[in-house]
Amino acid sequence: MVAVLIVDVDVPGAASLKQKRSVMVPLTERLRSRFKVSVARLAGLDSYRWERLGVCVMGSDPKVLEDLLTAEQYKDSIGEE
Repeated sequence: MVAVLIVDVDVPGAASLKQKRSVMVPLTERLRSRFKVSVARLAGLDSYRWERLGVCVMGSDPKVLEDLLTAEQYKDSIGEE
């Protein structure tokens, strides 16, 4: 079974693609290392205000996958309160 989560991330303080990348690259690495998931930057790559991430994980228990991919799990990594 494969579970997928699509997340749009706003980067309001970024004034350039370089500034956005300095936020998004560490974020994707934190998600990968903390949750052991695959993360891809899907859209918004040419915009410095937002980006769409795809998070994916495989497993055999649907409940475990659902719990792993709830948005609440990622708030600390994304920096929301």
